[in-house]
Amino acid sequence: MNTNKIIARCALTYLAFAILSIIIVSLFIKPLLINSYSKSEAKILYENAASFSSSYCLLYYSGSTDAARLRTNMRLYGTYSKADMWLVNEDGSISCAVNASSKAVPVRFKIVDLLAYFKNDYSTTGTFYDYYDEDYISVYIPINVRYKTCGYLVMNKPLSVAMETAYSYMSIVYKTMFIVLALALIAVVISLIYFLKPINAMLVAAKEYSSGNFKPQIYLYSSDELNYLISTFNFMATKLDTHEDEQRKFISNVSHDFRSPLTSVRGYLQAMLDGTIPPELHEKYLKRILDEADRLTNLTNSLLDLNRIGSRDFNLEITDFDINDVIIASSESSEVQATNKHVQIKLLLTGEVMKVHADKGKIQQVLYNLLDNAIKFSKENTTITIETKIHNSEKLYVSVSDQGVGIPKESLDKLFNRFYKADLSRGQNKKGTGLGLSIVKEIIQAHNEKITVTSTVNVGTTFTFSLPLAEEEIDNY
Repeated sequence: MNTNKIIARCALTYLAFAILSIIIVSLFIKPLLINSYSKSEAKILYENAASFSSSYCLLYYSGSTDAARLRTNMRLYGTYSKADMWLVNEDGSISCAVNASSKAVPVRFKIVDLLAYFKNDYSTTGTFYDYYDEDYISVYIPINVRYKTCGYLVMNKPLSVAMETAYSYMSIVYKTMFIVLALALIAVVISLIYFLKPINAMLVAAKEYSSGNFKPQIYLYSSDELNYLISTFNFMATKLDTHEDEQRKFISNVSHDFRSPLTSVRGYLQAMLDGTIPPELHEKYLKRILDEADRLTNLTNSLLDLNRIGSRDFNLEITDFDINDVIIASSESSEVQATNKHVQIKLLLTGEVMKVHADKGKIQQVLYNLLDNAIKFSKENTTITIETKIHNSEKLYVSVSDQGVGIPKESLDKLFNRFYKADLSRGQNKKGTGLGLSIVKEIIQAHNEKITVTSTVNVGTTFTFSLPLAEEEIDNY
């Protein structure tokens, strides 16, 4: 084994990385930066045009100022913006124009051509039908007086002027890139020195071994330990990547679920304020706003529950209580919801009294969530069954079964993930937070118990969780 080959491969890899970095910056980063600054300059130019239009053009068309004063102000704005400014009448004639460039002012426009150039956008980039010798950023503002378009304000600015800042930033990007490449080269050299030293020691030892001298011992590291280290780091990296991906998805889902009701609330309120929704319908839309506020409250409470259950300070209040009594109370509290859906709740309970050793409040929450879920996705005129069974004289298994839409097989493993909703449930549970089953799983796991789910599409779904029996119930068996 020759270490020179390792050095050559590292050198080629570094060279390829450096060339690839330059290509990426030149072909991708540079156009993105220039495009970003082009849009930014177009927005600024548009804002300047809008400001000038509202301040002076409207006064001119309404007769509150004359052309001389308009031209003076236009000259000041054009000089400040480094842009050509044209005030085009509705018939295509130019009322007033100031050119920061040396080009002669156009005499007349065809309004159709003017609007076609902008392609239904407020800004565009080009030579303005070959009027300019280079690309210009162009914006236009329609000027409306008493709901009638009287003319258009057009502003044109050289793209090269607008790009001066972008080019200066690109210079910084290139300098930074070369500094990073230089530091990377230093890091590569140091790494090679660090790793080649033990490799050279092993080569020396290998030569001694090949000559029959087995006295030299290699104490640097063993291949088993190195493989274990690599495996450990790969496992850690996979876990970290998975965790980061889940975190990104979690934040994205939280943002989406918060944004949706907030957008609705803002839309309804804006419509009420601007008169789009008449006063006689305010009560109807206020109820909708209240529904969206309740949705936000439920989402917030669910997130707080998840955070509280997952924290180290979370403590269960374990007591012995009658699970049958809790099941009956939960079914009675869900009776109105079930009746509205034309769903019957059937109880198959073991014994008149069945005590378990758990947190009563949290188990009530589990049952409520499972019942709520079952009712939401049950078909009309079907039955939800809550059944309890004792297993091995130590565990009580509680199952909640519905005759609903069911869950696809590929979705079962993801069902307890935060914000996850199976495809068959979308559209039926628009007000759900997607956190109920996550909370259920966290509560059951906090009890050191398990929850499972079995389901068949268009047949039904069964959730089953275990609870430890109270000591007196174990003694009875």
